[in-house]
Amino acid sequence: MTLAVSPFGEGEKWNSFVYKSIVYILSASLSGALFGLFIVATIQYLISWVPTSIKLSVILLLLVSYILKELKFINLPTPQMKWQIPTSWVNNSPLKNMVIWGVILGSGFFTYNPYAIFFILYLYMGFFMTPIVGLSIGFLYGLSRSLVSFFIAASCYNDTDKHSEIINKIWSQGRLFGKLNLAALIGLVLYVAYLLLL
Repeated sequence: MTLAVSPFGEGEKWNSFVYKSIVYILSASLSGALFGLFIVATIQYLISWVPTSIKLSVILLLLVSYILKELKFINLPTPQMKWQIPTSWVNNSPLKNMVIWGVILGSGFFTYNPYAIFFILYLYMGFFMTPIVGLSIGFLYGLSRSLVSFFIAASCYNDTDKHSEIINKIWSQGRLFGKLNLAALIGLVLYVAYLLLL
């Protein structure tokens, strides 16, 4: 999380904090939008010739597999990266650092993301939706991810000791996030099964 490396609120004026936050939020939102557009358009281009029934079957197989993984019946890798941003990349001016953080975290593909629904949803959009939908969902992902950081930083603005406490609370919710991932997978599998039966 951005704040673990570069908390917004440490010893700076409110105006500077807001300005850097806006830069970060815009960078993350734009990165998410462009990456969503690119991923969905690329998938669409590569598999446009594949029949719909086969694409639905592939999505259904992936969904069922990852539901079984979440229920601890099988072990599968999640197509995520555990890559960390090199510190040399964020040894610049604070604004440039916020742009770098925003671009990398906003896309959702270049950092830790253990939830399969994120990747399967992009695959689903590439199979069945337009690149504009990918742009919109990517924008919302980047925006929501950056707003979480902003609100955490704002809540710690006058008390940076709370920073670690809040980060630890977020990380401690892993089981809840796993259950939400499972619920989303189940919801999408029901929808795809419905489409296959039509």
